[in-house]
Amino acid sequence: MKFTLSPKFIFLSSTVVYLLAVFLSVQISVSTPWVGVELNVSNVTGDVIVSSVEPNSPAAGIITENEIITSVSGAMRRVEVNDFLINEMPFNLKTYKEFNYFFSLQSNVSRLLDEKNIVFETSEGSSHEIQLAPVRPISSLPVIYWLQLLIGGAVFFVSMAVLAFSSKETQIVNICFALAGLSFLVLSNVVAIYTSRELVLNGSLFYILSMVQYYASLAFVSFFISIFCFYPMRAKQAKRLMQLLFALSFLSLLHIFQVFDSLLFSVYGLFYAIAILGIFFITLQYNYTRGFIVERASLRWLVYALITGDVLFFIISIIPLVTTLDLIHKQFFYWVALFSVYVGIALGLKKYKLFKLELWALYSWVWMFGGLIVLGLAVLLMITFNVSSVVALLLSVLVVGWLYFPLRHWLWENYAFGFNRTQYQDRLPELLEIILSSKSVRSSKEQWEFLLRQVFDPVLVMHETDENEEITIKESGAVLHVPEFDHIPALALAGVERGSRLFNSNDISFLTSMMTLFQHAQQFKGAYEQGVHEERTRIARDLHDDVAARLLTLIHKTEGTPQEPLAREALVTLRESINSLGGAKEQKLDDILRELRIDVEFRLDAVNIELYWEQDRQMYQKNISSRQATNFKRVAQEIITNILKHAKANNVRVESHFVDDLFILSVCDDGSTKLMKDWINGRGVNNIRTRMEESGGTVRWNQRIMEEQLAGTCVDINIPI
Repeated sequence: MKFTLSPKFIFLSSTVVYLLAVFLSVQISVSTPWVGVELNVSNVTGDVIVSSVEPNSPAAGIITENEIITSVSGAMRRVEVNDFLINEMPFNLKTYKEFNYFFSLQSNVSRLLDEKNIVFETSEGSSHEIQLAPVRPISSLPVIYWLQLLIGGAVFFVSMAVLAFSSKETQIVNICFALAGLSFLVLSNVVAIYTSRELVLNGSLFYILSMVQYYASLAFVSFFISIFCFYPMRAKQAKRLMQLLFALSFLSLLHIFQVFDSLLFSVYGLFYAIAILGIFFITLQYNYTRGFIVERASLRWLVYALITGDVLFFIISIIPLVTTLDLIHKQFFYWVALFSVYVGIALGLKKYKLFKLELWALYSWVWMFGGLIVLGLAVLLMITFNVSSVVALLLSVLVVGWLYFPLRHWLWENYAFGFNRTQYQDRLPELLEIILSSKSVRSSKEQWEFLLRQVFDPVLVMHETDENEEITIKESGAVLHVPEFDHIPALALAGVERGSRLFNSNDISFLTSMMTLFQHAQQFKGAYEQGVHEERTRIARDLHDDVAARLLTLIHKTEGTPQEPLAREALVTLRESINSLGGAKEQKLDDILRELRIDVEFRLDAVNIELYWEQDRQMYQKNISSRQATNFKRVAQEIITNILKHAKANNVRVESHFVDDLFILSVCDDGSTKLMKDWINGRGVNNIRTRMEESGGTVRWNQRIMEEQLAGTCVDINIPI
C-alpha cells in the first residue's frame, strides 16, 4: 500500500493531534474539586499519611504534614481512606469484584467532593473541615504528569518522523509504526490523568479512562507486533497473519462483559496470546532473512531492543522487592524504558547505521542482564531463605561477582555470536607470513585479494568502480569499499564472515593497518628481490667469466676425445644456470619444451622405450621465468631418470596443456615398479618437490591398478605462469 504525504503535512497534523490530546488531558485533570494535599501510603504501617500541603490551597493552614488520615466525610456519608483508595490502579486488581468495587469507591468519594465542604479525620481523633476549590489549578499538576505527557509526545513524534521520512514511498510497516505511536500517545495521556489524581476521580469517568487505556494498550501492542509481518521482509502470508492478529482483539469482549472472575484471563490472557503470536512472527522473520545480511542485522537489532525493554521493565518492577526504595511513580519509569526502546526501534527501521549500533545493543543487553541476575537472585534468596533485603542483595552481588562475571567473560570470548571471530591481533602472524613469503609467485593484486579473503572471509569479492579514495562502509554495512592503491584496483567485499554479520568501524581500522603493512611489505620485498637479483647477477657474471671460460678451454683440449661430449654438456648446464641466475628474466615455453623433447627422445631411444608426445599449440604464446624454466627442466629430467632406473617401461607418454594460467605437464609410463606405499623417497623425489615449491607449483604421483596388478605410474606437475 503506497500513497503520498508531504513531511510538512505529517508534522503539522501530528502537532495538532498532540496539542489536542494534551488539551483534553489537562481539561479532565483540572475539572475536579481541589483540596491541595498529597496523600501517600506508609511502607511500614500501611497508613495514609499527608506527605505535603500546597501553599495557598484550601488545606493550607488546616492540615499539617505527616498527619495520618483515616476517613473523609461530608454531610450525608463517610468513607474510609486506605491504600486501596489512594494507590491502587484498575488493572493492578486481581478479580472483577475488586475491580467494580474500586470504581464504586471512587464514585462515593467523588460525590463527597461535590458537597463543597469535607471533613478529614485523623488517627488521633481530630477533624479538619476544608472548603474545596471548584477546580484544580494547572500549577498544582505534578511534574510526573507533565513528564508522562512529554514522553508520550516524544514517542508519537518519533513514529511520525519515520512516516514523514518515507512519505514518498510509504510502506505499510511505517503506517503500523505510526499507529503504534498514536496509540502510545493516547495511552500515556490517559495514564497521566489517573496516576496524578489528587484524591479520586469520578467513578464513571475513571471507568471510561480505564477502557480507553485498555484498548490503547491493545492497539499499541497489536500494531507493534504487526511490524514483524512486514519488516525486515514481508511475510508470504502477511494478510492472513494480520487477520489472525486482529481476530485476537475480539477476545477483549471477555473483559467488557467480565466473563471470568479473574482479570488474569480476561485482560492479561489476551496480551499473552498476542506476545506469543509476536514470537511466532519473529521466528518467521528469522527464517525469511536467512542469507540476507542487512535484513538479518535489522531483525537482530529489533530483537535486542525488545529484550532490552523487557529487562528494564522487570528491573523497575522488582526494585521495590529487594530494596526499601519505593518507586511511587514507577509508571513513569515504565514509560522511560519503553521510550528508549522505541527510539531504538525507530533507528532500526530507518537503518541509521545499524552496523555501528548492533554491537552497542549487545553490550547493553549483557550489561543489563548482569543487573537482572543480581536482582533476581536477591528475590530468590528472600523468598527461599526468608532473609532481609539487605542481606539478600549483598549475597547476590557476591555470588554474581564471583561466578557470573567470570563465566560471562569466558562465554563472550568463546561463543559470543558474531563478535568472537574478529580477533584481528591473532591473525597478524599468519598475515605477515603470507605477505613476506618468498615462495609466493602471486602478483601484488592477487596477493592483496587473497589476504582480504583470508581476513574477512567475504561472500563475494567484486571489482569496484567507485573512485572514492577512503575505506567506506556501504549498503548499511553489507559492503566494504576497498580503495585503489599502489596500482592495485579498488575492490568491494560483500558479506563479512560469510554474511554472519555486518562490517563495522573495527574492520575499517584493521583494513587501514593492513594496507599500510602491505605497502611496506611490498617495498621490503622489492628491495629484497632487487638485492637478490644483483647478487645472482654477480654470481652469474663470475661463473661466466671464470668457470665457463675454463670449460671452453677444456672443450678445446679434449676435442676429438670421448671426454668432449661430457665437457660440452657441462657447459650447456652451466649456461642454463647462468641464465636462471642473472640472464634473461623470461624464456619461451615452446623453446624449452622443444629442447626437453630432444633430450627425452635421445635418452629413451637409447633403451628402446617408445615416446608419445602431445603438446598444446598455445605454448609458443607463453613465457616463464628463467628460474621456473631451470626448475621445470630439472624436474622433467629427474622424472625420466626415475623411469629409466625403476619403471621397466615400454612406453612413455608426455602431455602438456594449459588450464587458465596453470601450465600442466603429465608424464606417464606403463612400467611395473613398486607400489607408492612401498617407495623410499630418495634425494631425487625430494629435489622434485623442493623445485616445484620454489616455482610456486605442485607435483602429484598416481598409479594405475588393473586386475590387481600395477599398470603404470603418472607424474603431474602444475606451474602457475
